[in-house]
Amino acid sequence: GPLAGSRAVVARPAPLHPTSMGQPMDRDFLRAVSAEFLATFMFVYVCVSCALNTLGVVEGANELAQPTATLAISLVFGFTIFVLIHCFGHISGANINPAVTLA
Repeated sequence: GPLAGSRAVVARPAPLHPTSMGQPMDRDFLRAVSAEFLATFMFVYVCVSCALNTLGVVEGANELAQPTATLAISLVFGFTIFVLIHCFGHISGANINPAVTLA
């Protein structure tokens, strides 16, 4: 027949980086992971700073802020997530969780 003696050509995938967990390590992946780490750091830093200052834990905190601490902290958490999603969403999907991006 026409296929007698012919060899099948098998396409081989591009070699993978050894630490890539089965996916090629490209610029977009590294950019997404970097954006997630930065967004997560900023979220934790801003929100914990707000909570410590509003609750009067740190020196120099305003004592008049304590009656509305729950509202102020909640608003900071919400607005921080809102801003970070708009800043980093187009880069990494804005999970604000590097473990999700790496998985």
